[in-house]
Amino acid sequence: MGFGTGAYTNEFAIDPSSIDVSVKPRTPSRLTEVDSDAILKAMVNRPRIHGAVVIDNTHSARAECLLFENSFGLGYFSGTTLLHIISLRKFIVTHVLNTFLPVNNLVE
Repeated sequence: MGFGTGAYTNEFAIDPSSIDVSVKPRTPSRLTEVDSDAILKAMVNRPRIHGAVVIDNTHSARAECLLFENSFGLGYFSGTTLLHIISLRKFIVTHVLNTFLPVNNLVE
């Protein structure tokens, strides 16, 4: 059961070298569970779409930061106010399937 706001989690993969930005961006701050209060404040203060829910609880915000072992966040601050957040998770690729085999490697 949901609130009609779309997927709870959107996951996608990008090659960072494919990002072309015409201006020099500021360096983002790395966010961890230590920043959970600032993350929660940013979530509470963001514009919400119909049916949006924010659990206004510092323990819940900290737990979200610790949910995945290889996760971290990046964000931009204006003074002490966190304005933009992206949460990232490191994926470890254990193998890659090669769908194109050279002709000399085909087994008859």
